[in-house]
Amino acid sequence: MERLLKQLDSIKAIVDTFSPNQIVDKPRDVAHVYKLYADSYQPIHSVVTLKNQLIDLIKAKNPVNGYLSADFGYGKTATLVYLWQVCQEEKILTIPPFKFKELADIITACYGWIKYSLQQLNKTELVVNLDELYSKYRLKSQEIRAEELAKKYRISPKKALQIIQEDLKTDTTNTNTVLGFWQECWPLIIKAGFKGLVVFADEIQEFLRTEEGASVRIQILSDLVKGMRALGKTPVGLILSMPTDPTESAISEQAGDIIHRMREQKVSLRLADAYTADFPVGLWQSLVRNF
Repeated sequence: MERLLKQLDSIKAIVDTFSPNQIVDKPRDVAHVYKLYADSYQPIHSVVTLKNQLIDLIKAKNPVNGYLSADFGYGKTATLVYLWQVCQEEKILTIPPFKFKELADIITACYGWIKYSLQQLNKTELVVNLDELYSKYRLKSQEIRAEELAKKYRISPKKALQIIQEDLKTDTTNTNTVLGFWQECWPLIIKAGFKGLVVFADEIQEFLRTEEGASVRIQILSDLVKGMRALGKTPVGLILSMPTDPTESAISEQAGDIIHRMREQKVSLRLADAYTADFPVGLWQSLVRNF
């Protein structure tokens, strides 16, 4: 009983999602906290089905898109944390759930967790290669933005790059940057012995909630999802979580093809429709059995 009470006392009803920078700076703490929730998670049948489909698609070397949707309190982040743990057990390099506000967050979170994973395996040479890739793609995204700025305002590329690096604190990443980073990371991931890469981007409503408007960001999501399908036999998965209303509804209304593409691989789930009345009893029995 003491062990059970200690476990219950260590978890909260709502899981706090870590930021990409926290994954870079404190990956061990991220792993420790998320493991507490993963160990207490009791997967329902539809989540197990989704998990099996995700793992099978990655092992078959397919790019995968999917999502979880539900209103606040239905356990979107907890479900992602569970999926994160079981994918890792299958030797899939899995980025833990992170707050998704800008495209650059994907690269930052991937870099932080891949580096941590390689360090855990003492793959020093691969870590050096990863650091070089990260520097390359962060600089590359700035150079692309600088070219656009130089043409628009008729200034030198050098001056434009200086403005981007020193004066503007905006995200300069585009979808091609993310896709390129994944493609160049893949050989390092293979050499380290992993079977694929899965990325869990949480709270994507924050990505859509910007000054430029949701419609622009929805188009960026569309470009990313479509771009992933062009990766061929590169097993990279991107799983998003979002509120059913208004986020999923807005995406479906403005770009229904994205929702369709993410549903067609059967790695998507509306959590509010998945729970049954016997879930609380099953969860309690699981906690008692495990602890």
